[in-house]
Amino acid sequence: MVLFLSIGCSKYACTQDVYQIKQSNEQKYVLGGASLLLLSAYQREKTNPPNLDFIQALSSDNIPTFDRGATLNLSTKADHYSDIGIYASLCLPASLYLLPKVNKKQATILWGEAVILTAGATLLCKYIVRRPRPYMYNPSVMPTEKMKRHGLTSFFSGHTSLTAVNSFYAAKVFNDHYPEKPIKYLVWTLAAAWPAFTGYMRVKSGNHFRSDVMTGYAVGAAFGILIPHLHKNKEVSSAWNVSGSADGICLSYDLSR
Repeated sequence: MVLFLSIGCSKYACTQDVYQIKQSNEQKYVLGGASLLLLSAYQREKTNPPNLDFIQALSSDNIPTFDRGATLNLSTKADHYSDIGIYASLCLPASLYLLPKVNKKQATILWGEAVILTAGATLLCKYIVRRPRPYMYNPSVMPTEKMKRHGLTSFFSGHTSLTAVNSFYAAKVFNDHYPEKPIKYLVWTLAAAWPAFTGYMRVKSGNHFRSDVMTGYAVGAAFGILIPHLHKNKEVSSAWNVSGSADGICLSYDLSR
């Protein structure tokens, strides 16, 4: 019996998609995200805007020392930069459509699932916790600006969570399709830095505490990485492939994995 060792990209491994899409599984993810959004809408309707008595009773002494400094921040420029951060982050997953190895339909489905789950979890948490934003403690902000439901949605940062899910999803998908490319380290660095910048701007603007953006960062990164990971095609997860014939056995190894 002859043993052939073929080092390179096996035909079987190269013709398989990196991710596996099953309608029953995708329905669960989408239903889960939609349920979170519906629950958050219900909680939002139950949330009353803060009145003057509530605002006057707020004291920064009740805020953990780690977060207290944010109550002194107020910047419309930083607020504007944070908006740029979240909208510009859409370019990262969108750029995946330019890559020849990426299955466009699969990328759309997985991206949608990651975003809907992140948005649902973020909004639901905001309207359950109802944490006053830092500017609610700032005496330079007019009371009329504080008497809005928006002022009770500090925890956790939606700008940061959505920027993180876009960034880390893009990095994860790129890494799964091009694990051999050294540029993947730059992609991961960009994915980590982008939501960090957005979160920093949210704190500087007076809209969020540090703990808000740290939690949003973690939640968005988790969904961005986990959704593609849970869809990995196990049939091509191994770099080793064995095939047999009348002439012997062919053992091949894919160096790109």
